[in-house]
Amino acid sequence: MRRLIIGTVTALLTPDDVKITPDDRQEKVQTMTYSAGTWVPSAIVHDGGICENGEVMAISGAKFKQADWATIYGYWTGRTLVSVTDLAGTVKTGCRVVLRCWLQSKQFATITADLEVWRI
Repeated sequence: MRRLIIGTVTALLTPDDVKITPDDRQEKVQTMTYSAGTWVPSAIVHDGGICENGEVMAISGAKFKQADWATIYGYWTGRTLVSVTDLAGTVKTGCRVVLRCWLQSKQFATITADLEVWRI
């Protein structure tokens, strides 16, 4: 079973969900052209390509030991760039951790978090 690795911290379990949003830099621009005495709606596509450094990985239900949580929290507050190994085993360097919410379980000394990893 592959696990999520953020910097020096390995998650205890596979996260509940991982959603990847690519940075696809294409847009459709609505235009009007004048043809045979009338305006005709049309569109132009401006394609700037896919920027890998703009990718966002949203992770929900990542579980960490309480001792490791301090490290993850430090990455967020310190705006530290870290390497992240995703569930497929792909290492992504130069990533920023953004915490969205977390739940502390005192009984098991764990933290379950929803976070985002931004490729910078």
